[in-house]
Amino acid sequence: MPVKVRCECGAGISAPDAARGKVIKCRKCGEPVRVPKGKGGDGQKPRRKKAARPRPTADDDDFFSALDLEGGEDEDARICPKCATEVDEEDIECPNCGVDIETGVLSQKQKKKRKRKGPDIDLFPKVVWSGPKEFLKKNKTLALRLIVAFSFFATIFCVSLFMAADYCIPNVPICLECDKEFTDVGTNPPIWATFKCATCDKDRPWVKIPVILFWGFLTALSGGASMGCFWHLSTLVVQATMDERDSLDRFNFDFFVGVALGYKVLLWPLAVMGVVWMPIAAVVGLLVATGSLTLGDSELQILAIVGGVIYLIPVWAFPVAMSHMSAKYTYRAYVPYDVFRFGFASMKGVCHWWMVTFVAMLPAIAVIVPLGIFYKRVYTEFGNALLKLVELCGIATEVDERGFMFSMAAAGIGIVLLIVSIAIVAVLLAFSAVFVMRATGLFSYYFQRDLGLGDRREENVPAGFWVRYLALMFDILLVSIFIGIVWAVILGMHSAVIYLEMEGMVSTLNMVGQLISGLIPVVYFTFTESSPGRGTLGMNSLGLMITDMEGNSPIEKGAALTRLFGRLTLIVGAFTMSKDPEKQTIHDKISKTRVIWRKLNV
Repeated sequence: MPVKVRCECGAGISAPDAARGKVIKCRKCGEPVRVPKGKGGDGQKPRRKKAARPRPTADDDDFFSALDLEGGEDEDARICPKCATEVDEEDIECPNCGVDIETGVLSQKQKKKRKRKGPDIDLFPKVVWSGPKEFLKKNKTLALRLIVAFSFFATIFCVSLFMAADYCIPNVPICLECDKEFTDVGTNPPIWATFKCATCDKDRPWVKIPVILFWGFLTALSGGASMGCFWHLSTLVVQATMDERDSLDRFNFDFFVGVALGYKVLLWPLAVMGVVWMPIAAVVGLLVATGSLTLGDSELQILAIVGGVIYLIPVWAFPVAMSHMSAKYTYRAYVPYDVFRFGFASMKGVCHWWMVTFVAMLPAIAVIVPLGIFYKRVYTEFGNALLKLVELCGIATEVDERGFMFSMAAAGIGIVLLIVSIAIVAVLLAFSAVFVMRATGLFSYYFQRDLGLGDRREENVPAGFWVRYLALMFDILLVSIFIGIVWAVILGMHSAVIYLEMEGMVSTLNMVGQLISGLIPVVYFTFTESSPGRGTLGMNSLGLMITDMEGNSPIEKGAALTRLFGRLTLIVGAFTMSKDPEKQTIHDKISKTRVIWRKLNV
């Protein structure tokens, strides 16, 4: 009857009954595993060993009694002093038990490896090349599904971007009422600007802002989905690798999950570096509001360079973030302290991951990077090719002769040409991406202890600074989105009232927009913190909740309002909470509340 034993790496081993009391090798990590003696497979007690026969003396008549058996030892064979395994002359340590051949004791390296109690990280450099290759062979359908999903959403993204940034914006500003060209409007006027029409004698908009907003919104959704399909599959592959599965049954892409994941990854560096860019943004905003700073082209370029550098700082630790985005507790992927701490702890694996990623993605990089650098030339040549194909259909392509047939032919041929072009790029991306996804999963598996993936969090324990900081980042982003939607509607209403010759309403609309923008954070924080959800959306997404000092929740609206205005002391409170046993900031103490971990369902 087979004997079930478990290796220190976590792998289960089914050993034959004859292996009881012996040492066998784990097929997964190669470490020796001792099989307990116990009872036999039939439930009977093990047989007693027969008593050894006495060695014959020299006086015995046995022919073999006079032989010198000690001289029969093979002196050419090298034997481990602990497990008696035959080893090579070059071996310093026994490949079976790991002891030093000369001293018979474990080396410091072996002691550290056994103390680690997990996968051997020394195997990662070898497995990270062969493992993804074998995984890709077994899961080609994942790459094919990824090609279809990416091609579909990337096509919608390109069409929407063209409509929002080119087709719906005329080459020269014209009056929407009488189609007359505006004069003296300068170069690159903003799309929300209005100009004096000589024919109408009125201030008129030159762009239909509601139409631009529609296509812009569709561009944002499809762009997030085209990125998100990669990250959606990546989380599934990493989870399968952590569960020691060699294949993934199915990849069903969810549109809204893809959009959320796409922007999660895109905004990840901003969340990690929020402690840097938030003070800079606050100072710049204050200087602009007080008139101390005017943002011209040179100032905007400097800010763009500084912002780009800040954005790229945490990118080196991207595999660490992806490991946590695929784990049970995703919040660690956005906490700067954890990202950099785990990144330096697993630096060896991070370097190998980037090496593998660069080699695997090299064909896609060789195509995508030139397309990005020469995008204007690519856009022009794409348009020229489209016109030639339309002309081959016998349709006039001259500007003055274009009509309905030209528009229909150009749209149909253009979409087909775009799909083919994107599909070629998708093929280069998809197979390389699946290879890298498996490499990320192997990185998570072998470095899981260094990445803190096995950590647990307890309920009703006060939450620390970093997780609360991350929740606040999420809430600020959400409030900013709400305010942005309000002002998008206000700008659309600007065009409407100007078109209806009600220019006096513009200032009123601006005042309404300012009032609503000020009320949004008050309403959001007050009602979410005092709601049955017991916290803001950012807190709920990370497993946090707010209670009073007696543990009652939800809290009163007055306490939630006090917390809101008490956040003005947030910077000072962040330093004081580290020494407080309840991890309370100043606005926690003023409102007599605390933020704790909620009960988990994991």
